[in-house]
This record gives sequence, structure tokens and C-alpha cells, in this order.
Amino acid sequence: MSQPWMLAVDPSEIVARATEVEAPIADPPGGAVLAACALGPAVAGATQMALSAESMRAYLQSSAQARQRLAQFMRDAAKAYEQIDEGAATALGTNGHGIGAPPVPSGTDLPLPALTDTPTAPAAPPSPYTGVKLAAINLNKPDQGVSLKKFAHDWNAYNLTIQQSLGRFRDFENWEGEAATAVQAAFDQHRDWLRLIARLRTTMAKQASGLEQAHHWAIGQHPTLADITTLEDVLRDPRVPDKNRL
Repeated sequence: MSQPWMLAVDPSEIVARATEVEAPIADPPGGAVLAACALGPAVAGATQMALSAESMRAYLQSSAQARQRLAQFMRDAAKAYEQIDEGAATALGTNGHGIGAPPVPSGTDLPLPALTDTPTAPAAPPSPYTGVKLAAINLNKPDQGVSLKKFAHDWNAYNLTIQQSLGRFRDFENWEGEAATAVQAAFDQHRDWLRLIARLRTTMAKQASGLEQAHHWAIGQHPTLADITTLEDVLRDPRVPDKNRL
């Protein structure tokens, strides 16, 4: 007769870890993303940032639901262990197939949300030549990159929150067997998925920063409204004899 084998299992650890796994992660940043100015490309860029952020929030919500399913699977496994007869928990089962190894609960397929393409904002429509004065007016309209700067800062800071949450997917100390293997594989998937999402959030924050910086570059390159108004006044002044030299 083959020698009996024992599974290392502590149902209380499984239950405690289930609670830890499904604990909410702090809500991702919210709030509107406003265009840095009223120029078409700036409006389209801010709209794209808003769509990207909305997709990110949806991914994170789906991830939370996946963690809840994983936690329930873990509780079902712990309950199955606890229901084993106490006497059988120290010896092989009657058929010699192992003690403390109840059937794996249903739900071992624990997929994470697929990362689909983020909706794309319509590009700024081509427009006829915009006069210098109108361009200056539109360029200086709110909010001058304030919300884009906050958007980039908040999403970069949120990455730290996610990094701090990865510890919940550490290895078990007292659990082995088929169910434990399934859960550990799910842990690895969740950890890798959140790291991928973190990289996408970093890219998103860089894009927002790029929009803000491009706006301030344009401000520095474009004539100010005051300069344009002064030039218009000069051009209208009959005392200026040779306006073609201006």
C-alpha cells in the first residue's frame, strides 16, 4: 500500500486571504479633463484623455469584480476543507486518494478583463485659415492646461496605490494542492495584469503632460493678443505714413 500523503492547508489562512484579495483598492482619479484652450487640436486631445481615463476606470472596475470571484472561490475551497471529517484530516481517505483534498470548487476559470482598444476621439476637423487675432483669443481661453497637469499628477500618484496593493497576491504559507495551484496562478495573473495597467496609466499621464507642454510652447511662440491689438491700432493710425514697413 502506498504511503499516505498530507496536504498542508490552513482554512483560516485561506479565508483571511480571500478577504484581503477582495478588499477595495482606492478609487481611481475622477473629474473632468478640460482642453487647455479653445483650439481644435487641444479640444480633441482633451477629449481623448477623457476617453482613455474612462476606459481605465472600466478596466479597474472589472478587475475588482474578478477579485471578488476569486475570493469566493477561495472561501468555497476553505469551506470544503472544513467539511472534511476531522478523523479523515489526519489520514488518507477510504480510497487512498489523499486527505484534506476535497474536490476543487467550481469557478477555477478566473479570467481577468481583456484590454480592448480605447475609443478614439474624432480628430479636429480641418478648418480654413484662422486669423492671427482669433487664434490668439482661442489660445488664451481656459483652462490653460490646469486640468491636464492635475490629470497627469493624479494618475501617476495612483500608480503608487496600485503598487502597494500587489502584496495581497503573495504566496500562501499553508496551502497546497490543485485548488491552491489554481489560486496561485490567478494571483500571478492579477499581479501581472495590474502591472500592465500601471504601464498604460503611465503612458496616459505622459500624453496629458505632453498636451499641456505643447500648449505652453504654442503660447510662447504665438503673438500675444496685446501685441496684435497694438499692431492693429498702429495700422489704423493715420499718423503712421508707411504701414507697409510694419
